[in-house]
Amino acid sequence: MDKVKCPYCGAEMRPDYPTHCTYTCNGKFHARFECPKCRAQSPLGWADTQALAVDTAHAAAMRRWQKPNRVMTWDEVVARCKAGEPIVIQLGDDAANPFYIIGFNQIYEGSVQVFHMRTYRNREYGGTWRCWSHRPTDEERAGAGWLNGNGESEKG
Repeated sequence: MDKVKCPYCGAEMRPDYPTHCTYTCNGKFHARFECPKCRAQSPLGWADTQALAVDTAHAAAMRRWQKPNRVMTWDEVVARCKAGEPIVIQLGDDAANPFYIIGFNQIYEGSVQVFHMRTYRNREYGGTWRCWSHRPTDEERAGAGWLNGNGESEKG
């Protein structure tokens, strides 16, 4: 089992000893991880056995909130380019197309250039290429529509 670091102080969190509830917990075991330094606690893990309760609590403690992923607007792409931040780009709506985490090195009026390899134009954004806030899952990719030639969204 991987060590759980406290998100607040960085100390190693330890499992709080699971107990068996008989009345209020419907006979389920529960566990959580607690930081011995700052007393922060993970979400509770519930299960039919102590071992599963600890595993469930461990999984909950290892998860951190992540900003929901989405296709970025053109203005967001330009802002991240200017800040020198890497971007995840999707070329076309083909599952075989890979995603690249890249940084744009040139910004022109209405377009950006990637390492002097290819220029991507604003007018094509959302139709033949798009950028995500972070690497999308297959479900996110499938659920995000592409723009057709009229600038209208259609499911990919």
